[in-house]
Amino acid sequence: EWLARSDVQFHWHNRGYADFGAFLAALSHKKRKNIRQERNQVAASGLALAMRGGASLSAAEWRRIHALYEATFDAKGNHAALTLGFFRRLGEVLGDAVQVATAHDGNEIVAIALFLRSASTLYGRYWGASVEVPGLHFELCYYQGIEYAIAQGLARFEPGAQGEHKLARGFLPARTHSRHYLAHPDFRRAVRAALAREAQGIEAYVQDLLAHSPYAERNPSA
Repeated sequence: EWLARSDVQFHWHNRGYADFGAFLAALSHKKRKNIRQERNQVAASGLALAMRGGASLSAAEWRRIHALYEATFDAKGNHAALTLGFFRRLGEVLGDAVQVATAHDGNEIVAIALFLRSASTLYGRYWGASVEVPGLHFELCYYQGIEYAIAQGLARFEPGAQGEHKLARGFLPARTHSRHYLAHPDFRRAVRAALAREAQGIEAYVQDLLAHSPYAERNPSA
């Protein structure tokens, strides 16, 4: 009686890349060129980039990281539900299982992306910034994560829900699954029929995305 539903996220898979350059080499020429241009824009800004483990961050740095997260949520009209205390506890309890990509302007952290990792997978992300630099969002949220995953030998990078723009940056569609129980039999029957129709649309959507794969090889996940 549980109803199954599938959705789509965009995940990056490590194919044994030696470094970021090897990953770029697997992409089509156009996608490779675009990523290099985005990274060059950030490099030209003069910001200093780093990936930091949670255990290495000071109380003052966690305050700044949380402030950037909170301000970015507020600017978009969303509620920043996670508290400064929560952020600090991440570093205290999880240590380097928490990773933060940072951009510094001098001594000040001006942008961050927050990740969690397991033994095989990097998960993202919360993003925050006090500056507008072309390509900075992609650099911290995607490219720094890919570089970290390659260096650490992680198999997969899941940067978060939604975002077809991730496809052009090496992330392929991946199905996610959930199950739901509805007690009312007529309501359950109606939702089951709606889910069956939705599943057909999702399958067509995934196939269309794969037809626009950013990789030079048409089936890079095989």
